Order: sequence, then structure tokens, then C-alpha cells
Amino acid sequence: DRGDFVGAEREFKRAIDLDASNAGAHYGYSVLLVALGRGKEALQVARRAAELDPVEPPRGVLVQQRYAQYLLTGERPHLKLPVSQRRPVLRLEPLEPWARAREALEYAEEGNCEKAHTEILSARRLVNDRNFWMQMHVAAVHWWCRERPRARGILEDMKMHPDAHDEGLRIASLHALFGEKDSAFVWLGRARWSMSRLSYLRASPWLDSLRSDPRFPELLDRLGIRRRANQN
Repeated sequence: DRGDFVGAEREFKRAIDLDASNAGAHYGYSVLLVALGRGKEALQVARRAAELDPVEPPRGVLVQQRYAQYLLTGERPHLKLPVSQRRPVLRLEPLEPWARAREALEYAEEGNCEKAHTEILSARRLVNDRNFWMQMHVAAVHWWCRERPRARGILEDMKMHPDAHDEGLRIASLHALFGEKDSAFVWLGRARWSMSRLSYLRASPWLDSLRSDPRFPELLDRLGIRRRANQN
């Protein structure tokens, strides 16, 4: 059932019991644990997923490790590294579009807009340019590079898409970046949720500006995930 986090956890544990070397099961379980706010367990399980398949770990496992670290400490240590060193996947898979898009955004945050535009253009060539995730990154690059009308135009275009409500999380992320908290919470209220999106909600840096707002824990309560956070 949707929202049956107890059942989901039971199934992940069962999968791991049946095959302790299943990196994918460990990864999926780490996503659930991040969503539930259980950072210590999430970090242990995500690290185990990476250990089980060090050559080709499950896609996104490093993200879950970083999310879990944030839940534990409130910090993001990888941001102290140079941008070019933050995503080791690009050394193995230079055409990985999402890591490249995130790298472009972080170059833009640092003010290196020439590099940011080069990187985001490379990322855009690798996926459908109408992809919400990619559009979100493109808009963010424009925003950080002081091209605010272009960023705003992309956001408004996203809102006109027939699937806009299903992608409320992406739209809310841009409103959060633009400093528009009320609009961000409106779109979070319209979002369609999956386990990976709940993990993003719990710990993605895109939403850091919203977490001190009293509406944020209220949202976690409505989604049924806050009450599980302390069951470590």
C-alpha cells in the first residue's frame, strides 16, 4: 500500500536476508531510511551498498550517503571539495547527465558562469530537453548567473506543462531557490510522491531554505514520515 513504510521496510529487510550481497536492495533500503529521517542507519546501509558493488554501485548511492550525512550532522562535507571533485561518477561515466547538470549548478553558485553554461549545455544534449529535472537545473544555472528573466521563464513554462502537478517537487525546488517560500509550499502540496522523492524532500540541499519553516514538519507529518525519524 502507498505510505506503508513499515511494510516497505519489512520487504527490504527480507530481500537483504535472502541475499546479503544484493547491492540494489541495500540501496533501496537506504532511500527509505533517508525518507524516514534515520540518518545513522541510512549511512550504514548506503555504504554497504557501495561496498557490495564498488565498480558499478547502484546509481544514486552516493547521493543517499550524502543525504544521510546531512541528517546526522546538518553538514554537507563534499561541498568543501572543488566542484570538479564532488562527483566521482563523472570520471567513470563522463556522459552521466544528472551529475553533469548538478556540477553545472555548483559552478554557477560559485560564480563560474562560463564553466556552468558549458556543463549545462553538455548535460542538456544527453536527455530530452523537456525533462523537468533538467529544466530545473537549467533554470537554476540562469538564476545563479543573474539571468533572472530566463530562469523565471523556464519556471513558468514548467507550470504550463500538462504534468506540472505530478512534478510539483521540481517546481517547488525552483520557488525555494527564488526565495518564494509560500509558492514552494503550495507546489509541495500538489506533488506526487515516491520513495526517492520523499528522500529528496527530507535531505536535498534544494529545499534547505524551507526546513526551518513550521510548514515543513507539518508536511512531513501529512506524508507520514516524521513520526518514524527517531526509530533508530
